[in-house]
Amino acid sequence: PTTATATTTTKAIMPSITYSSTRGGQKNLDFRTVVMTGLAHDRGLFVPDSYPTVTLEEIESWRSLSYADLAVNVIAKFVQEDQVPADKLKD
Repeated sequence: PTTATATTTTKAIMPSITYSSTRGGQKNLDFRTVVMTGLAHDRGLFVPDSYPTVTLEEIESWRSLSYADLAVNVIAKFVQEDQVPADKLKD
C-alpha cells in the first residue's frame, strides 16, 4: 500500500546581500547602513557584492503583478528579512 505524507516547505531566510563602494573604500556593508549612508565616504557609489538568482519560473510569475508588487519582489531579492521584514517592504 502507498501512504501519502504531508511535506512542508520552509523558505530559508537568506542573509542580505552586502554592498561595497565602487572606489573600494567601504566594503561588505548591509542594506540599512548603505541606505542611511548614501554616498560612500570615498565618494563612490554602493553596489551589490553579488547578484541574486532569478529563475525563469519567478520571471513568469511576475508577469501578472502590478508595478508595486513587481518592485517588492525585485527589491526582496536584494534585501532579505534580516534587514527589512517583508510586511514593511510592502508598505
